[in-house]
Amino acid sequence: VYDGVDQAMLDRTSKWLMKRRDGTGKFKRNPRALHQFGLTDNETMSIYITWALTEANFSDLQIEVDFAYAQAKKTKNPYQLGLAANILFNRGEEKRGQKLLTLLMDIQADEGAWKEGSGQKSAPGSSGKALRIETAALAALATMKSKSPNRTKLKKCMDFIKTSRGSFGGYASTNSTVLALRALVAYAKFSKRADESGAIEIYVNGK
Repeated sequence: VYDGVDQAMLDRTSKWLMKRRDGTGKFKRNPRALHQFGLTDNETMSIYITWALTEANFSDLQIEVDFAYAQAKKTKNPYQLGLAANILFNRGEEKRGQKLLTLLMDIQADEGAWKEGSGQKSAPGSSGKALRIETAALAALATMKSKSPNRTKLKKCMDFIKTSRGSFGGYASTNSTVLALRALVAYAKFSKRADESGAIEIYVNGK
């Protein structure tokens, strides 16, 4: 959401991740992790890492990109499709990106989200509402990167995200909140108009 993250930190992290590639399109993982993040299948986690690296503009990832495309196309897992479509658009691969985006949007529910499959989790381990928000945000971000966006489907995504906001301003989990905010910020720029009226309050020294 914030565009001022230290580039040196991004570079260090990305280079470390690049060293974890296993040569098949996936990434080596530590089986003794003492946290919940990433406790999903290795295919999903690997596609997520590839997405993160393409967001950081790393380019030496053809094996990983091809794996993400093939895996998402095979499983038709909405979360994987959303990640992989973004990967391909980030890389300028419009044709393959559009193919995955079409597969994803063809299974969008009327409310603008996607039904959760049995046992499916996002890379941070989200399920339920948080997973549905993450998937909708990824679908929206991919649509806005497409050269031929389906604006009707996009609006359904954004309407779902907007109505998923909690009473304290969050969108379920931390990660789904970040992805929701990224989609909302991108949509504000994409649509070039304000969809909501509101007031801005500025505080100086508590006043």
